[in-house]
Amino acid sequence: PNLQASNSLTGKGATVTVTEVTKGNEVGGYFTLWYGSETTDEMPFDVDTGTLHSTLEALDKIGHVDVNTDGHIDSELGRSFAITFLDPELGDAALLVADTSQLTGLGEAVHVSEIVKGSLAVKDALYVSFDLPRSCSTSDVGRSHCGIPITEASIEFSPTMDFSETITSFQYSPDYSIQFIRTSYTGGSPPQQLSGYFNVAYGGSLSAPINAHASAEDVRVALEGLPGIETVSVVRDYASYVISDVCIDVEMGSSRAQCSVACSPCDFGDNGINANQLVKLGDAWRRVSSTYDGVQESFDITSVEDSFIKTPYIGVVSLDEWDLQVWTGGYEWAVFLHNIAGEAKPFSTPVHNMLPHDAAIEIGAKDCNKCIYMDTLTPGTQYYIRARVKNDRGWSDYSDLISETPRAIPSPPTYVHVDAISGKCLEVEFSPPVYGEPLIAYVVQWDYSELFTLAEDVSASCASLRYGSCVLPQPGGLPPIKYEICGLLESEEYHVRVAATNSVEVQSVHPLGNPKDNTNWSGSTSAVPLDQVPNPPTSLDTFVLGHDGVQILFDWPKRDGGKDITEFVVAYDTMEDFSSANEMSIPLSLPEKIPSSGDKFMFNFVPTNPQLNSGTNYFIKLKAINDIGASEASAVASIVPSGPPAPPSAAVLSTLQISEMPVTEATVSWEQSVFDGGYPIDGYFVEWWSRDMLPEIQVVRLLYTSILSQATFTLSFSPTPIDKRETSNLPWDAPADLVRREILNLGWDETADLVLISDVKVTRSTLANGYQWSVTFGNNPDRSLNDGDQVSLSGNIMENGDTGSPTITVSTTQDGRRPDGLYEVQYLQIIGAGTLSGHYRIKFSASEWTSFIPIHASASYIKNVLEQLTTVGEVDVVQNDSVDQSLVGTDGVLVHHYEVQFLSNPGNVEAMVIDSSHVASSDDVVSVVVFDGSNAMDVLNTKESAAIPGELPVHYGNSGILDSATDTFQISGLTTGTEYFVAVSARNSVHGLSKRMLPNPSSITPPLQAPGIPQHVSIDVNTGYSDSLVVNFDPPESTGGSGILFYRVELDPTPSFDSPIVQDFDCPANNKRTEWVIETSAVGGGVINGGSFRLELEVDGFTSVTFEIPYDAVALSSNETGIFEELIPNFLTSSNSNGISTIPPINIEDVLFPGDRLRFSGQSAAYKYYEVQSATGTNAILSESFIGDGGVQVSTTRHYGGRGNPLSSRIHCQYQEDLCPVTSESESGSLQSKLEDLSIAIPSGVFVDRDGPNNQNGFIWRVTFLDDSYPQGSDFTLQVHSNSLTTFGNQGSAHVSVRLLNSGMTYTSCTGSLVMPSLGGLVKGLEYHGRVSARNSEGYSLPAKATEPTAPMVIPGAPTGATLDVVSATELRIIFGSPSDNGGDTITQYLIEWSTTSDFTSTQSSTLDYLAGGSPFFKNIGGLITGTYYYVRVRAKNSQGYGISQMTTPASLNPHQNPSPPTNVKLGITSNTMLTIGWDPPLSDGGDSISKYRVEWDTKPSFASSSYPPNKGYIDVDSSVTSHTIQLLSSQKSYHLRVQAMNTSGSSSSQLSTPSLATPSMQVPGSPHSLQAMPGSSAGTIEISWQRPRRPHHSISCFNEGDTIKECPTPYGGSLPASDGGENISEYELEYNERIDFLGTDGGRRTYTGFHAVLPHLYSGRAYFVRVLARNSIGSGKYGEIVSAQAT
Repeated sequence: PNLQASNSLTGKGATVTVTEVTKGNEVGGYFTLWYGSETTDEMPFDVDTGTLHSTLEALDKIGHVDVNTDGHIDSELGRSFAITFLDPELGDAALLVADTSQLTGLGEAVHVSEIVKGSLAVKDALYVSFDLPRSCSTSDVGRSHCGIPITEASIEFSPTMDFSETITSFQYSPDYSIQFIRTSYTGGSPPQQLSGYFNVAYGGSLSAPINAHASAEDVRVALEGLPGIETVSVVRDYASYVISDVCIDVEMGSSRAQCSVACSPCDFGDNGINANQLVKLGDAWRRVSSTYDGVQESFDITSVEDSFIKTPYIGVVSLDEWDLQVWTGGYEWAVFLHNIAGEAKPFSTPVHNMLPHDAAIEIGAKDCNKCIYMDTLTPGTQYYIRARVKNDRGWSDYSDLISETPRAIPSPPTYVHVDAISGKCLEVEFSPPVYGEPLIAYVVQWDYSELFTLAEDVSASCASLRYGSCVLPQPGGLPPIKYEICGLLESEEYHVRVAATNSVEVQSVHPLGNPKDNTNWSGSTSAVPLDQVPNPPTSLDTFVLGHDGVQILFDWPKRDGGKDITEFVVAYDTMEDFSSANEMSIPLSLPEKIPSSGDKFMFNFVPTNPQLNSGTNYFIKLKAINDIGASEASAVASIVPSGPPAPPSAAVLSTLQISEMPVTEATVSWEQSVFDGGYPIDGYFVEWWSRDMLPEIQVVRLLYTSILSQATFTLSFSPTPIDKRETSNLPWDAPADLVRREILNLGWDETADLVLISDVKVTRSTLANGYQWSVTFGNNPDRSLNDGDQVSLSGNIMENGDTGSPTITVSTTQDGRRPDGLYEVQYLQIIGAGTLSGHYRIKFSASEWTSFIPIHASASYIKNVLEQLTTVGEVDVVQNDSVDQSLVGTDGVLVHHYEVQFLSNPGNVEAMVIDSSHVASSDDVVSVVVFDGSNAMDVLNTKESAAIPGELPVHYGNSGILDSATDTFQISGLTTGTEYFVAVSARNSVHGLSKRMLPNPSSITPPLQAPGIPQHVSIDVNTGYSDSLVVNFDPPESTGGSGILFYRVELDPTPSFDSPIVQDFDCPANNKRTEWVIETSAVGGGVINGGSFRLELEVDGFTSVTFEIPYDAVALSSNETGIFEELIPNFLTSSNSNGISTIPPINIEDVLFPGDRLRFSGQSAAYKYYEVQSATGTNAILSESFIGDGGVQVSTTRHYGGRGNPLSSRIHCQYQEDLCPVTSESESGSLQSKLEDLSIAIPSGVFVDRDGPNNQNGFIWRVTFLDDSYPQGSDFTLQVHSNSLTTFGNQGSAHVSVRLLNSGMTYTSCTGSLVMPSLGGLVKGLEYHGRVSARNSEGYSLPAKATEPTAPMVIPGAPTGATLDVVSATELRIIFGSPSDNGGDTITQYLIEWSTTSDFTSTQSSTLDYLAGGSPFFKNIGGLITGTYYYVRVRAKNSQGYGISQMTTPASLNPHQNPSPPTNVKLGITSNTMLTIGWDPPLSDGGDSISKYRVEWDTKPSFASSSYPPNKGYIDVDSSVTSHTIQLLSSQKSYHLRVQAMNTSGSSSSQLSTPSLATPSMQVPGSPHSLQAMPGSSAGTIEISWQRPRRPHHSISCFNEGDTIKECPTPYGGSLPASDGGENISEYELEYNERIDFLGTDGGRRTYTGFHAVLPHLYSGRAYFVRVLARNSIGSGKYGEIVSAQAT
């Protein structure tokens, strides 16, 4: 009914009215449901769950159901129920159908939908779930999504990933009866809360505006207002989205979310997770704690209402790798369409009106939750599944692939069997089921009730008594599977069953829980517990302990049968059937448990009656004993007790003593080993080595990126774990001597001088970006401290403000090796606390493991087990548990310390490897540690341990494993004169090498011998010398092992060498070194007490000067660390007094000198030096008071050199401000170091020895230069450069003198071809026999004789009287006589040579061999080129070759004949009195140069007229002339002319002219010459000049000399040359034109009488061509040359 209003309002017409806008509505009445053909009874609209449950189960076809409700009743009294069909045989149940005809209310409806599709429990089916795209609707989705509703989905199955095989598909239509409307903020993190509104459209109609925060009721009202929609229900929740690549773990009941390891790091803050943010955990919403900082990888979860209150997660299960879902800023409304017109349609929305602008709205149908059930698949086959969806635009892409395999729960396990194993335990044994792989676990249940009532109870467990249920993880290995059931009562029967599980969950199969589920159990079987004998020991294993013992390992019997095991029995026999077995009881206390090995135990088995025999195969088995009896025997193990073999019983070492070749072999022979160790000897091993040593070389390298100035570095040295010393700070570019000085000073102290390094050599070299210092240790034969492998120097660098990024490194380029090498020593230590137990094992160099070693084993036990290993051989083990750990460099609580020395493995060997996994400690603190023999350093650059690295001996070699039948081995490649040591070992294949056996003798030295005889001795003539011969020979095949010093060469005229001429030829091995003596002395009663001197060295033209040399300098650099001598008299001292005296009194003035440094046996500071200030008579005064034990000193020593601090050290250095001041430089160093500073002049250095002091405190040094000497005049020369020596009290004076002791000599070659004698003296032509002997340190070889004698001889002298003549145009003849000296041998041939050059650079020759006719000899030389000059010489030949050549007289001639006539002879008329004839040279000059030409003229062609000159005649002209003009002729006569050529052989034939005759007459002029044209001085002009004609008009020059043309003759009575034709030139005509052919329009002609013209009125810039001719009264001559010029 409407509300009734009462009115108390005031005002005119005030009323209150009530109008019904929307009728109220609520559901009422009844409804029924029908399933198949059955219909339920009527049920009220507000039916409860119990009524609904019972009503449904009343239907026959439904069976059992479960009914639940969320309890929510909407404003119209509507409600919802979830109905689960429980009948396992029902499968996919049909939808219930509602009859709502009896319901009341507007839009009444009962809506039934399928939430989860039911299925049968079969093994050939899969169900599929998937999510539909949420934004596929006609909505304002706010981003690029499909935007059109989905109409269909397709799900495809295939057994192949590429879907190439059979594809099964299923089509799915979305259910739009349930739709979701979702709003969200898409602008990133954090989400912003939305405001505003949106509308929903349905079937073309638009709802009223819906607030962005609308409740479920608000949305319901809005939607039910749309046409076509009668009834809906709505549920609202926060909208969420999943953060990609982020997952979390949340434990049940925990209020903390932790980033999962699988997704770590989660970077929550970077992914938008902030304090107070809403997150969804499972189905519940929580907030991130307000205290979260965004950095941590975990956060607290709180209630939605208060982010300060932690709220635990309560769910069905803990969350593991759970997707993290966060609030989108919007909501999600689930809309259920209950009563609509027609089919459900998808909602859509127009453009929304929500803020911010990044808001979005999405609408979608419900997702598929097991909505598809695909059966008839192949069980056990993996299927790949993909899906796609479709809308009006088409199909989407396929989803990502997933895969699954159809399967069912397993079938029952098979072959189930139960046995009693004791009075309290049973064992069930079974095999896997026929179907159900892969399995996850087995379930075993047992109960004294055959109904398994208690076993099904929740109290049943693996440990419950008398009944239980236990899950066994799927075991590995082969069936059967066994499980032990204990906690039972003896003699009570128990029932047992077994089931298997896999990934398929079991299901409840009966609503009442009987059976509980559909698990497939095996059939029940039963047994009664009773005590038994023990199980046998298992996993029996044996290890060899030696020749008579084995170690037995076994797993403790799995069961003791219910009674304690009392002992074990070992049965052992050589027969596998144990027909003659011996047994030995093993008390229970003997086997020791091996920790961390399961139930593994071990004991050593060394029977005594009978003993085990080495090399015999034994079969062993083990039984366990309890009160019931003996177990069955274990499996049988077999083993052969054995060990390394014995070494050979005897060996002999020998070598040749005499041999033609150097002895480089030795032979070792041995007798076979008498004991093989239990396995056959498979070989022998021979080793050899020398006692040479090899120095260690380390390189210190300092590098920088830019030049340094302030940086310094230090070097430290730590030869033991407790000793480490460091140098002073050295400058970054420290010289080598300063580095050496600091290294040698390491460890010095006045009270405790710790000598770490006794002598080193240091060199420095420059690198591109730094320096490196090479440090050589242990190369001093007098000291052994630093022999062998040294620890590395360590460098430390200080930048001191430099910016060059300096670095320093130390590397070893050569490991040192001491004589005989060094056996490696490794430390084995047991470190721990509490009570230690267990065993460890060792292996070495790829060997097998040793047997187990007790934690408290003795040294002999460890030695024995190590020597069983194949690769060990012999070791020595020393135990020293009280060792000072600081001395050996180890730490921890030391229990045992062993030192293992490897005697059969030379060199630096690998570290032993320890298996310490089976040792234990009551305090859980135990370790077994090996310290390798190495020079490794710790982080503080201190030696890690005192374990000793092995050193391989120098020249070490071995034979490899020799055949077992071998008993002799020849060692080759030895060095003659070097001592070698040899050892022989035997080997078997199981235990390796025996101990080494040293032969007799243990060492041998291949002997040095006299050399072999020189090879290939012969004698040759010494070409060019008549008084010496050349002796040729090669070195002997054998030097005898020692270098050849010289060869003795002998020559003698007699073959018996009665009186030979002898000369020795020295070899480089016999080079003589230059030696000098330096001596200091004092005169005038003086005694030297200090100061220094410098020496000057000149060598090969270069001069060097040493640094200051101390007056008492030690000889060698190795002496610089200190040498001393014991003083004869005993000295009396008093503490705190500086006076000392001798006991008994002895005058010490000639023994003890001022400046001497002393040490006394009783001084307190043991390494302090006391300097003598003065010595008088029997007393001396020290420079400071003596501190120590007074009285007579047992020993007093005088010291030279010595280590110290940078100021006191006497080790050589060059000036450096801090580390080597001036006084240190002059007081330190040896004479050797001072000279070797001059390394450029003395690269190989010097050797120095010293005598002294004498009674003036002077010294004598002898210096030997180790470089080869230079030639005389350039060799090493010393002289005193300066003398700063001082004397005591300045009395007298001190001097330094030098003198040459021995001149050096360097020999280059002593074999090959040697001149003998070097200075001559043999008789030319006399034959000499020769022989040669070689000489080394052991003596002379036998002489080798030349096969043939030879006489000295030389080439002959020059032939005499050599002359040369011409024979023909191609031949010359030489005539000569014999030489006056035949060179000591018969002339056998003459060589005649000829050449076209005087130096005979290109020569032809011929020989004259027939000499029987005697001198003089002649020879024709033919085939020559006519006219070519040939130089000819002749030489005589004997056996030594051709002698000196003799040139002929004359020196050269040319074969030649008369020339041919001149060519191209032309005749021209020059004037009325002159004719001109011209010609070219003849084609052939006859082989001789043309000397002249003859020109003839006559009035008759016979040239025999009776005319007189000038009408007839001839003239000879030079060969350079080729034209001539004949003058004074008559114009009334005609003349004939001809020309002939002439050489030294004669004249050619005459050549007539062309024409053959001519008559003189006047002619036109010749052509002007030397025409020039140039731009004129004014515009449009050209200036031109020329000269009068020089040639007549016929162009034949009147006269010439070569290329020089001469003027024509001047006619008689005339004044000008006749080139004008005999008539004066009247004018010159000049023609010009723009074209070269003078046919252009711009041109003209002008005449001139002079030789110069200016052409005017031309076009400026145009080029014009110009030519000129001469004209006389006879006519115009020819134009001359053409020139061109450009007009101005």
